Order: sequence, then C-alpha cells, then structure tokens
Amino acid sequence: AGQAQHLAECCAGFRTIARAPCALIFRAFQMLAHRDKERYLAHLAALAERYDEVIEHMKQVIQTGPQLSVEERNLLSVAYKNKVGMLRSAFRASQGVAKTASSDEAQYAEEYLQKAQEEGIRSCEDLIALLEDLLLPNALDPEMKVFFLKNRADYYRYIAEFRGTD
Repeated sequence: AGQAQHLAECCAGFRTIARAPCALIFRAFQMLAHRDKERYLAHLAALAERYDEVIEHMKQVIQTGPQLSVEERNLLSVAYKNKVGMLRSAFRASQGVAKTASSDEAQYAEEYLQKAQEEGIRSCEDLIALLEDLLLPNALDPEMKVFFLKNRADYYRYIAEFRGTD
C-alpha cells in the first residue's frame, strides 16, 4: 500500500510516463501487488495442506498474467498432484471395497466410488483447461512448456484411470 501511494503521488503531476497514462501504471502496480498477495496466500495454504485453496489462489495469480515463475508453477502443480492423488486413492480404495463387501456395503462403496470418480475427472479437466487455454500458449521457456505438456499428458492418463479405460 505504501508503494502504491508513493507511485500515485509521483504520477499526480504528470499525464504520462513513458507514454503510458499514470492510471495504467498504477493499475499495473496494483495487479503486481495482487499477484504477490495471492502467491503468498497459496504458499500459506500449501503449508496447511489445503490444496483446494492453493488452486484457487493460483488461479487468481494466473488471471493477473499467465506466465508463471518456477515457484508459481510448482505451487500449482503440487496442489493438483495432491488433490488428484487423494481422489485417485479414494477411488482405488472404494473399488476394492465394492468388489468384496456385502450388497449394502457394496452399494455404499459404489456411491462413494462414483463421487470420487466425478470429482477426480472434474479436477483433471480443470487443470487441463488451464494448461491448454492459458499456460501452454503463454509459456515462453521451453522447459516450462515441456513441464506443462507432461502435466497435460499425466492428467489425461488420470482421467482414463478414473473412467476405467486404458
């Protein structure tokens, strides 16, 4: 906030700086401050193992600009990996129970299996959409692009796993 105030004061007497209106420069600074805040909140949520919150904060980071730093990329990747990993685990466990349980218990396991399957597929599709729509088209670094392509392939594989197809 202090830096934003200082920037506003510096711009107060000028119509443009480097051919950009002060309002645009001020808005860009606000977006950077918002990005930093969201990245920090994502980091805190990761420390607390609250992966849904990490994902939401990282989506806010991406909205300020889809080119991610290595730290931002890793926060997003770890959040989805842990979220989908837990759902894959729940899916496999409920598959085993559904096969061996009595009819009532098997029905409950099937219901849980379906819930884990739907949520898992939805989470995978969510990341794939982020990758295809925003992150891959804006990845300038070849290493970053390869990382995103590998992630996309992994999450398509997870969808196949959830659907029971090879």
